[in-house]
Amino acid sequence: MLRISFKKNSLILSMLIISGGIGTYLFPINILGGNLFAFRIIVVIIFINIMLKHINMIFGLFNSLSLFIFKMLIFIWFFIPLITLFLVSNSKIALINYFNIVFGLITFIVILFYLKNFKNSLSILVKSISFICIINLVINYIELITFKHLDYTFVDSLPDYAKEIPIAYGFFGNPNNNAYFLCLSLPILYLDFNNNKKKVILISLLTFISILFSSSRLSFIGLLIFWSFMFFANFNKNKKTFISIFITLLGFLVFYIKDIITLLELNALIISSDNYNTSSSEVRLQHFHNMFYYLKETYGFGLGPGGYESLGNNMRGHPESISPHNFFVEVFTDYGILIGVLLSISLTIRIFLERKSTNKRINFLLTLFGILFLILSPQNSGYLKNQITWMFLAIVFSNFNDNEFNTDEL
Repeated sequence: MLRISFKKNSLILSMLIISGGIGTYLFPINILGGNLFAFRIIVVIIFINIMLKHINMIFGLFNSLSLFIFKMLIFIWFFIPLITLFLVSNSKIALINYFNIVFGLITFIVILFYLKNFKNSLSILVKSISFICIINLVINYIELITFKHLDYTFVDSLPDYAKEIPIAYGFFGNPNNNAYFLCLSLPILYLDFNNNKKKVILISLLTFISILFSSSRLSFIGLLIFWSFMFFANFNKNKKTFISIFITLLGFLVFYIKDIITLLELNALIISSDNYNTSSSEVRLQHFHNMFYYLKETYGFGLGPGGYESLGNNMRGHPESISPHNFFVEVFTDYGILIGVLLSISLTIRIFLERKSTNKRINFLLTLFGILFLILSPQNSGYLKNQITWMFLAIVFSNFNDNEFNTDEL
């Protein structure tokens, strides 16, 4: 553990979590993405400071099989896209997307460093996530009650479909991002359930209503999956836990079985201005078709940073569907099979095979957090541009043994 001032560590970690979550939308002045730029500058300064003073501890972060694979992934992700950078037709989009990856990986390393080396990191994480949820939910309900959004103040723009209906997106720029964050926050909040039952239950109920009014079906499914796990989980009888996991995953598979079968039909490029389908599920399915098509066309190397977005601008003319709308589709399509497979393997090992804590309750909730991260991967577009993605990835790969959460009971 780092022997640095408790207050200093608490402040830095809290700042990273809170600003990584809502900082890019929080401040009224956001000219040309200035808030995001300011956040990244701060993260880079912290990263340089850590590299100069604690370089050995940086390499010590990658001490598990999943993180060893992720370490290889980081090096590959830094350099291979440089080769394909010049293959992208729109050089501006390519450079922006490449630097998004660089800043994202740096954000991941910095947050992982503080989460794994600061003994009270789990407590700070829970408090920071709680703070974001509370102030974001306040904004959500102001939106729902007044039918007005914080247009051009706390968010960048107002989607057309959110102008005349009660819909909540708070500090996150659009309803899907809002629902995604709230849903993934629940396993973190429930770490503190025994200490603050009333607060956690209240946030859970308000979150349910906010997600309902976000029009985000996948987050609502994620919410149901979370409650299914929580309802059936029993640490004294593991059979119930495994049965609940099996039933939930089986139900999810049955729900999407038609789409999964359709994915096997890989005869042609699907999305175009002629055959574009505005149905949300159809759009996502078409993006999967394109992923397989482009991997075949590029011999598995991918289109390069922002390649899919660049082609989308020229090909479809549908701004609501420019990016792949899926974390894994975006990685595979733009960065190729090697990076996509390494990411998938490291996440699978981490979530399903490795312990996150010697505390059963912490281990269960963080495993559930990882499962929800995978399930919600098709939640929204632009995942690799979103600092929340890298923050949540750091949480997935962290180990915690916090004395403040020392009970094995839910």
